[in-house]
Amino acid sequence: MNNFSFLLRHQLASQLRQIRLDKNLPITDIACRCDLSIANIDAIERGEALSFKKYFRLIRFYDKRIKILLSDEK
Repeated sequence: MNNFSFLLRHQLASQLRQIRLDKNLPITDIACRCDLSIANIDAIERGEALSFKKYFRLIRFYDKRIKILLSDEK
């Protein structure tokens, strides 16, 4: 397993889920509006290994961008 992909997916998953909850949007509404299945959105929110194209589709739907920050190791 590619560790970077795993870490990125899980970081995105929790943030994308939180965005949906903050906006009080049901998965069914999002699925209809951004051309992703309910199963795909659920899998993305759990950080499953789907194509990043699907992650980016959801990110664009929320009108967000990815920003990567480097920090000192603790």
